[in-house]
Amino acid sequence: MALRAAEGPHPPPRYSTLSLVALPIYPTAGELDISRLVDDPSSSDRVSRQAFDFCLEAKGGITRGQGKPWATLRLFSTVPASLQRPRYTGGENVDGVVLLDLQRSQSVLAVSVVLKGQMLTSSRSDGIHTFLDVVAPVWDSTTAGDGNLQGRHTLPFTIPFPTEFPDSFAVRSQRKTREGEDDPLAMFPTPQTICQRGINANVQYEVTLKITTSGLFKSRHRVSGTILHVPVIRAPPLPPLRASAYVGGSFLIGPRDDPTGWQPLPTFHVRAAVRGGESCHIECTVSIANPTTYTRGTVIPCYLVCRTSSTDDRSNAILHAFTAQNCVSLDLFQRVHYYQDPRVAAPVNASGAVKIGQGSKAARSNNSEEGGTAVWWTPRAHVARGDVKEDGFKSMSELSLEGEVHIDVALLPTCAVPFLEVSHDLHVSLKGSQDLDVTVIPEDPSGTLPSALRKPQALNADIKELPAWSVRIVTAHAPAGPVPTPFTPRPARKKKDLSVVQELQYINNSFSAGPYQ
Repeated sequence: MALRAAEGPHPPPRYSTLSLVALPIYPTAGELDISRLVDDPSSSDRVSRQAFDFCLEAKGGITRGQGKPWATLRLFSTVPASLQRPRYTGGENVDGVVLLDLQRSQSVLAVSVVLKGQMLTSSRSDGIHTFLDVVAPVWDSTTAGDGNLQGRHTLPFTIPFPTEFPDSFAVRSQRKTREGEDDPLAMFPTPQTICQRGINANVQYEVTLKITTSGLFKSRHRVSGTILHVPVIRAPPLPPLRASAYVGGSFLIGPRDDPTGWQPLPTFHVRAAVRGGESCHIECTVSIANPTTYTRGTVIPCYLVCRTSSTDDRSNAILHAFTAQNCVSLDLFQRVHYYQDPRVAAPVNASGAVKIGQGSKAARSNNSEEGGTAVWWTPRAHVARGDVKEDGFKSMSELSLEGEVHIDVALLPTCAVPFLEVSHDLHVSLKGSQDLDVTVIPEDPSGTLPSALRKPQALNADIKELPAWSVRIVTAHAPAGPVPTPFTPRPARKKKDLSVVQELQYINNSFSAGPYQ
């Protein structure tokens, strides 16, 4: 007698049988964007419960009719209609059924479904590390008489997608406390699927159906389907003044009037000189909006205050040119750091923090790419208050710029696990100008303001003199409150250079079938 999946409130799913040819290797940014699914309840009409089939065709006399599937792994996933593969968020149930179509009696010993997560840097054994392995028994012969099955059977299963996983390195060598008990294992957040051009490492998840049959020889069969995983990592609530500005559609209040709403970066000093003429010493402070955790696909509000101690008109003119020509740049960078042998564990301290930066440099690999650049404009708040004079100068020889960094929706969320670290930093840099020569004035070791007589550094010299700040990029907005609103159009996404030959890693495509070991 066939087992049936329980009836539920869901509408009938849309079915899709996946093939090797139809699927691109690299997931698109849209496939990994869960903001509509998680944050916008009104978007339920744009997503639906779909069914994805992974078929095991007949071999070795299992059924009559060559090429006809005798076992199907069917996965249900609530995704937009445009998605070509199943996608699950952390904590979401991986629901599915195993469909058997046996034309003649077959002795089946066991049926199970396995959810597996792997870090891959090559197809060799030292380039594959399994960090997640969840087995869900679906059926075994001890529960059904002699274990012989014939006809059509529907075997349902559910696997909650883990939001975290234990340190498998510590599992193999678990230490004892002084009292002789097992030392608690560190737990780490389950990382997002990673499969991108330019990153020679993959984080891959797959669901595998395993069937063991008996006869003259015991046979094992399997069919696997690659799935996407995106963790639900939410940003903290916005500060009251910033939230009210978004709700009211007004400008953001700057650092002077809302000091707790902004995080100032270390102040730096530059010398701006008219080509072949006078120069001006300018003090610059960049601030970014608090809290410094931002949802990808939104913006990072930023603020730039430039001051000069000189009050003469010539210095004010240079200061105005310095800000008007956007000589200060603020860029967001993503850094992916991993081991070529992902089985090598990064040190974990007592608090569970990962120290992946340690170890042999030859064993570590890095990838860095830009994730957004600040767009600057004159703050509307200053204009509304009358702080800016008709000539554009502010009192006390100070000028400010407001801006925002558009966060690329394709960025990976920030994460740190023993075999992988994804970090994000904002870097300040100086851009050349057609009218000004701009140089960095090194910081005075004594802690005093830089002297005007100090020899400045070249524009492209030691950039360590310019500030940088670590930020956190997440996948979902705060559970309550407004969504950050951009003031400028989103720039076109930069296309990656496809002319560079990239080493291809082992990628398990979304359809495979055959015996397993």
